[in-house]
Amino acid sequence: MILNNLKTITRVDKGLLLRHISGFSEQCQRAVDIAKACPNFSKPKKVQNIVILGMGGSAIGGDLLKTLFINECPIPIIVNRNYDLPQFVNEKSLVFAVSYSGNTEETLTAFKEVLKRKSKVVVITSGGRLEFLANRQKVPLVKIPTGIPPRAAMGYLFFPMIVFLQKWNIIENQTLNIIDTINAIQKLEEKYNSQKSTPGNCAKELAAKLHKKIPLIIGIENSTDVVALRWKCQLNENSKNLAFAQFYPELGHNEIEGWKGIGKFSKNFVGLFLRKSDESEDSIHRIDVIKSFLKNHVSEIIDVKEQGSSKLTQIFSLCHLGDYVSFYLSVLNKVDPTPVSNVDALKDKLRDQKRMVLKKSAKALR
Repeated sequence: MILNNLKTITRVDKGLLLRHISGFSEQCQRAVDIAKACPNFSKPKKVQNIVILGMGGSAIGGDLLKTLFINECPIPIIVNRNYDLPQFVNEKSLVFAVSYSGNTEETLTAFKEVLKRKSKVVVITSGGRLEFLANRQKVPLVKIPTGIPPRAAMGYLFFPMIVFLQKWNIIENQTLNIIDTINAIQKLEEKYNSQKSTPGNCAKELAAKLHKKIPLIIGIENSTDVVALRWKCQLNENSKNLAFAQFYPELGHNEIEGWKGIGKFSKNFVGLFLRKSDESEDSIHRIDVIKSFLKNHVSEIIDVKEQGSSKLTQIFSLCHLGDYVSFYLSVLNKVDPTPVSNVDALKDKLRDQKRMVLKKSAKALR
């Protein structure tokens, strides 16, 4: 099998993405250490909401944070993927401005507006314009290492937020859960690494089942829904593979009607259910009913269960499996997973368009 050929894997992985995936446990520990070593940022007072500014791989950490603490944190957590800010963001908002490159246009625009509204801000970035503005405005800055695709830097982009929130007593202490999570990821890296052959390597086996298919990834609201989104994005960017994410129980109120329209193309789809390890009997029954609707419209249905004792460990273990699956699928698709040429081309066009608008505005003012 092609996935057991290390030479083929090396030949496809020109950008060395596997190096970042297989070193993820070290990245998570390093992220915690960096955040703890930051200057003693003053505790924000009277925080009414937490807002994470970000796009793409830089925003997924906010989604994870929201999912992990939605039932525990007394303060609302919002992820803002936009140039604009909601009206409620004000001086009582705690804002994490997250951009791996530091040059994300949407995040920079929203960050400037946050400063005007006098919110408490923490910047997480590897450099770029955002680092420059943070230093100029004397905004607390978490500087993370450069040279990593943003989607492979999730540990650096997520764990600093946990460190600060627990230090400020906004969430309960997560130290033991963080240690458990990092240890669990280390063990998974041993199970999923490229030298572990198929059969027996769950990540390679899943990638093989998804090869030449379109995954319909289904997560459970406020649990594995964020992982479903992460898998979709990783399959899009790493594997260059079309994939869709939907969430239960919402899909039972709309998407199941759309399955009727798949028709003769049903053999091209695979249903992938990301399951909780502690589902109640009622939940199991409801999901089985949903699967009974889907089974006639896809070529196969696959269940994948989270692992670990804490919610943090469970979510990160499932995300890590998805990272490996997306990488191995890129090998099967014979594409280097690192470049994102369409994304880069779109950014260039938007940048060019903005320059044209600014030039026209300047001419009009003369």
